[in-house]
Amino acid sequence: MGIYDRNYYRDDESSSLLNARSVVVVLIVVNVIYFFLQNLLHSEALVRWLIVDSTLLHSPWQIWRLVTYSMVHIEPWTILWNMLGLFFFGRAVEDKYGPREFIRIYLMLAITAALVWLALYAGTGGGGALFGCFAVVLGMVVLFCLDDPKQTVIFIFVPMPAWLLGAILIGFDLVGILNGGANWITFAAHLAGALMAFIYFRTNMNLGRLFSSSGWPRLKRPTRLRLHDPEAEDRQLSRQVDAILEKISRDGESSLTKQERRTLEQASRRYQRRRQ
Repeated sequence: MGIYDRNYYRDDESSSLLNARSVVVVLIVVNVIYFFLQNLLHSEALVRWLIVDSTLLHSPWQIWRLVTYSMVHIEPWTILWNMLGLFFFGRAVEDKYGPREFIRIYLMLAITAALVWLALYAGTGGGGALFGCFAVVLGMVVLFCLDDPKQTVIFIFVPMPAWLLGAILIGFDLVGILNGGANWITFAAHLAGALMAFIYFRTNMNLGRLFSSSGWPRLKRPTRLRLHDPEAEDRQLSRQVDAILEKISRDGESSLTKQERRTLEQASRRYQRRRQ
């Protein structure tokens, strides 16, 4: 049996849009529950405790707000559009990179937008506050567009290529910045999320591998002289392949290291030789 015939190298059945194990679905449920809870309690303190505003500069220990602001939505139409964008484009990103890397990407985009907002506020004294996950959604749209720019998408019942939708959404934020006003830094924070997504894609970044301890050099013990045992080598290679394919199923193909890719290529060549 070749490595491409193994069950977990095939398309994962968990990619169903309504699968409850999807990280995107969980995020949407959390956002909707909080939205109704927020409107039920009418607690301004609860909102202030989660959003990014000028008070965070004086309370830097409240670092959770760098992420929790993304689940605060004031108006029904904002949560509707953001959740739709997260559902369709976030699902595509999760399917490509895997659920764990998707969580890392989500956090990266949210934190980047929050830090840019704080930096611009500290430098210019702008007003307003940052809440909602549009910066994250815009980053997901950018990743989707860069991966397949000609893919047809529907925006306000109008079919268009993905790259055009990305250009329209980015254009809205650019217009918001040029028009000025108290919330211009919010539009800039949105674009920071889009720029971070662009950098992530173009540099072929993998956050799991970037922060993994396996990326640090390790001292290797001298190898001992061993007799050549083809069957033992096959068993060892098979165990390595199983572990790598499980990693692909869990974290996506982009999480693989160069060594792991070489191991798959070696196993594939050996399998081809046996078939011949």
